[in-house]
Amino acid sequence: TLFLFILMLRTCLSFVSLNVRGLRDNVKRKAMFMFIKGLKANCALLQETHSSDADATFWSNQWGEKILFSHGSNHSAGVALCFYRCPGKVVTFQADISGHWLAVVLSIDGSFVILVNVYGYSSVTLNKLMLEKITDVLSEYKLLYHTDHVLLGGDFNLVPKIETLLDTVLISGIQL
Repeated sequence: TLFLFILMLRTCLSFVSLNVRGLRDNVKRKAMFMFIKGLKANCALLQETHSSDADATFWSNQWGEKILFSHGSNHSAGVALCFYRCPGKVVTFQADISGHWLAVVLSIDGSFVILVNVYGYSSVTLNKLMLEKITDVLSEYKLLYHTDHVLLGGDFNLVPKIETLLDTVLISGIQL
């Protein structure tokens, strides 16, 4: 899923969020980087990068500009924020150790913007704990940097229970 969002301060910023389902393959990574740059978004929020600490320098060189990572494993999770012609400067950031979220404070035109990139767990319990931690980080950053400019994006891996949407569903003759 691809989302594009534009934030208007004194400077226009554009963001894209994309679940890349792994960037370990060199050809796929180069193609994805070219695709993202073609969108001309100032910041790409990538989920499921499958990155490791050993990849950071090489991938950053391939991208050509700043990338911040929260690594998962070679086979799962991992999020990244890829900056492209971004007029803002990174002030600080926090990354979770299992590669499921990354929070960044940018300074732009004398204002602060908080970006959070999320790749949710498939567990409701783990998602709840993760979202509580992100809420704490956001509260801290909002107080410290006196801003309400927050962009929270990513793949939350949350789906509503079907019974909350419909009383009954008929699919291919099978009643759920």
